[in-house]
Amino acid sequence: MWSSSLGRRVTRYTEKAGCRGRAGPVRDEGASGPDLRPHLLGIRCAAQRPRGQQPDCGSRTGAESSMAEPVDLSRTQARSRLTVADIRQRSEPFFKASPEEKAELEAFFARHSYVSGQYEQAASYEHLDGHINALCQGSQANRLCYLALPPTVYEAVTTNIRETCMSQTGWNRIIAEKPFGKDLQSSDRLSNHISSLFCEDQIYRIDHHLGKEMVQHLMVLRFAHRIFGPIWNRDNVACVILTFKEPFGTEGRGGYFDEFGVIRDVLQNHLLQMLCLVATEKPASTDSDDVRNEKAKVLKCISEAQLKNVVLGQYVGNPKGEGEATKGYRDDPTVPRGSTTATFAAVVFYVENERWEGVPFILRCGQALNEPKAECQRNEPVIRVQPHEAVYTKMMTEKPGMFFHPEESELDLTYGNR
Repeated sequence: MWSSSLGRRVTRYTEKAGCRGRAGPVRDEGASGPDLRPHLLGIRCAAQRPRGQQPDCGSRTGAESSMAEPVDLSRTQARSRLTVADIRQRSEPFFKASPEEKAELEAFFARHSYVSGQYEQAASYEHLDGHINALCQGSQANRLCYLALPPTVYEAVTTNIRETCMSQTGWNRIIAEKPFGKDLQSSDRLSNHISSLFCEDQIYRIDHHLGKEMVQHLMVLRFAHRIFGPIWNRDNVACVILTFKEPFGTEGRGGYFDEFGVIRDVLQNHLLQMLCLVATEKPASTDSDDVRNEKAKVLKCISEAQLKNVVLGQYVGNPKGEGEATKGYRDDPTVPRGSTTATFAAVVFYVENERWEGVPFILRCGQALNEPKAECQRNEPVIRVQPHEAVYTKMMTEKPGMFFHPEESELDLTYGNR
């Protein structure tokens, strides 16, 4: 699915001199002329999600949607023949919009349009380019292309974008969402391909899980509170548990999922990123390079997982369930017959440095589990990423009464209550 947004931003940027792409030299992309406030078009390319699964835009709040000045968002290209009304019907139940934000939600959908096309066909991109130019009405425009796609179509999509959909009046950016290939070889091949088309400063490789509110809060929680600093080490922590549960199965997504499995889909990106944020030393600053360097140090200290510390599984249908719950992984018609791909994984890692020597980091993730949850448990402080972001610490208190009865309670900081 492609979506493009049209707004006004104050932007000036110049690419590295001498950077070249397949279509020839990449020109200077600095803003020029008397108007230094070009339009910003966000072009989103994503595969359609099965009904019932939360769309990526589902957590967008009114505050988030008002960050930019009035923007025209256009769902401009996907293989499925949908309308904006279809997209709204599927995604609106997931929006966290308060009654006071309904007007902004209406405006958000009003700024959308949709065009059907094919990933591999140049004509579809020419149509997309014409649609975007019509939105700009001849004004200077920057283009930000967000790719939330299976890696198998990245090469065709990026080639067509480079040859057909580049802004001629503003800068261009490509955001590539995980998974970035399925192994080192395919990742290197994809990286080399994209680098042949765009300058490095035009390319952003991201893990969208890092955009979760509570994931971003992890470093603040760790380093802005003296209560946690002295105990955040092997002397006080028995183990660290990071859990990522999803209550639904593949539900028509088996073709993609079976190729990658739950380890590549969740564990080696989302959960490892969270592990790094939990285990990292305090970076010199919040600058992206400083944070990245500290996370890289953690990764270098992780020892290879031992087979005895790995559990893999595959979900089966629940005969007492309803609807999709009665179907197992292999019952999905998009899953190859006899597949042994893991839909559940639990792996124990060890971070071999002075702070964490001997402390097991237990990473657990899976599809079609009992509840949707992504949280990080460290001893008994619990940091929940989704759903309903929260931080709470299990602690002992004395039950009121004549007798001394200690009982477990929770020191709770739940975002929804504040």
